[in-house]
Amino acid sequence: MGIWAERPLYQSPPEDATLGFSSDGTGWMYWASWSTGFEAQVFTWSARDAGVLVVRVHTELGGTWSMDDRKRSVHDMETVELIDAELTWKYQIVTGVNYLGEPAVILHLDHPFTEGLTGNTFSRVIEPGPHVPLPLLENRNEGPTDPGNQGP
Repeated sequence: MGIWAERPLYQSPPEDATLGFSSDGTGWMYWASWSTGFEAQVFTWSARDAGVLVVRVHTELGGTWSMDDRKRSVHDMETVELIDAELTWKYQIVTGVNYLGEPAVILHLDHPFTEGLTGNTFSRVIEPGPHVPLPLLENRNEGPTDPGNQGP
């Protein structure tokens, strides 16, 4: 459970993806680019077997983002699509390092979370970046859990 991001693993990436896994079995993926495009997915998740993550995506969102005069991100929703897609990954949670060489808890998936948008390696973070829209954060887990837990 918790929040996982690509940003701590790469110095100044032009794109960033963040995953949120709540203890109630809900979750989200948020991807944003310097080009001001964003995409998000809302899903339910479970760790059915040891090392197997199962996600059922039910909503995909997309559009553009910008910063307002108070330096807050503003999202212009252009697409909302209701879908029903079940996806499965093998995963490992390991101890590694971030791009600064500092210790980090790493979620490694056997293939990208969202093909063409995200990678397959994320670092646990306490808070998502300031660009993640608040509606995605409403049911998030309030912090990291032990790396030896039952799922991300």
